[in-house]
Amino acid sequence: MVLDYKGKRLLAFSDTHGMHRKLSIPKGTDILICAGDVVSDFQENGLSDFFDWFSSCPAQLRLFVPGNHEIIFDLYPFKKK
Repeated sequence: MVLDYKGKRLLAFSDTHGMHRKLSIPKGTDILICAGDVVSDFQENGLSDFFDWFSSCPAQLRLFVPGNHEIIFDLYPFKKK
């Protein structure tokens, strides 16, 4: 979903379940919002791939809200690399 709000272009998505690399994020996106469920198998390695991709997306600000498939945030809320 793409929204224009107060001169900012917002793009929001969720439920990619490992298919995030198939998304096309348009240049000129100011705020990119992911509302979770980016992995399908509850595995940490899928999150690593997602965050590598997400951090490279063209946006001034990126927001991520974990979904129910990102259970690792509940199991290890303070885990560090």
